[in-house]
Amino acid sequence: MPESLCDVPGIRVGHAHDEAARTGCTVILPPPPAIAGVDVRGSAPGSREIEALKQVQVQQKQTLTQLEQEKTAQTKQRDEAEKLATERLKQINELQQQIQSYQTSEAELATRQQRMQEEMARAEAQLDLIKDMLLREPVL
Repeated sequence: MPESLCDVPGIRVGHAHDEAARTGCTVILPPPPAIAGVDVRGSAPGSREIEALKQVQVQQKQTLTQLEQEKTAQTKQRDEAEKLATERLKQINELQQQIQSYQTSEAELATRQQRMQEEMARAEAQLDLIKDMLLREPVL
């Protein structure tokens, strides 16, 4: 366990003071990204530096707003792509059903054609049989 703040990896600490003026400043610099804070004691705050921190906060809010807008846009794009993919999948399924229906109809048609050819062959055989019978009978 670290014994001092200086022992924490990535943390930098600095201090300056003026004994005669009875003033001092300690700075703790964490690695980025970090959120800044200020503890002002006494009657002479460094308002210039505090204002600079406010600017950072404004920039962070602007960045956050921009990131939220980008996230919203990307979510919208993803939703549109998902909707399109769902529609395409539905179209593919409908086409597959049409193909299957066509193949079923084609198979039924082939079966009917085969039966008709068989019926034609039987009818031709019957006609030949009738011709033979008529030709064998004596003429009246």
